Amino acid sequence: SLLNDLLSKSVSIANCILDLLTNGHETEAFSCWRTLHECECTLIILNKYKNENIFDRYLTHMKYGYAFKNGLSTVEETDKIFIEIKENLKNHNLKSKDMKKYIEYGWIYGIKEVEDNYSSYKLNFRDSIEYLAGLSSYNKRYELSSEIIHSTPILIYSNKEYFYHLTLLSLYESFFRLEKVFIDIFLTKVNQESILKYKELRNVYYSSLVGIYKKESELFKVFQNHKLKK
Repeated sequence: SLLNDLLSKSVSIANCILDLLTNGHETEAFSCWRTLHECECTLIILNKYKNENIFDRYLTHMKYGYAFKNGLSTVEETDKIFIEIKENLKNHNLKSKDMKKYIEYGWIYGIKEVEDNYSSYKLNFRDSIEYLAGLSSYNKRYELSSEIIHSTPILIYSNKEYFYHLTLLSLYESFFRLEKVFIDIFLTKVNQESILKYKELRNVYYSSLVGIYKKESELFKVFQNHKLKK
């Protein structure tokens, strides 16, 4: 259910990015891709380590988040959660000032290799979530999107064509990765007939998508070379 819900939300965000792009909102679409990237990284990790207790840990930290935002039904329940959080902080040599980071990213301790070497993992998106998902190469793109979100001068004086190309390529790349996770989930949930139907459908559209992506990549290279020559 957790994987399905996260995948469904990711597809919804992808649709939102498409709507923004087609309506001429390039920077807004790129800032929305930042959220999609966070979702895909989380989804990849959850799917990769699904045979460990990662789901329970993720849901536990979701509850921690509700407690931190005073979203639980009773004060007693909230107090009980904070006692648990503080104990976990102590067990991982973290301070009270690290509480918010632990609530947001500490669910990665549900992965055995992380728990065994927890001091090697910093509790932030780049050094934990993005790294474990194998997508560290997107760090600079993610940081650029963050600048757009926080209304730096890049947002005000951005090149619309540049962000159009960058967002579209980022969306394609995210989709290809999400589709791999979808197949992994789909194959375990349906009968053989449905699997064959999907494979037939995939044979029709996937090669076309790859072809369009390659064409868009070439257009972006031409655009960048043209800008450098100016």
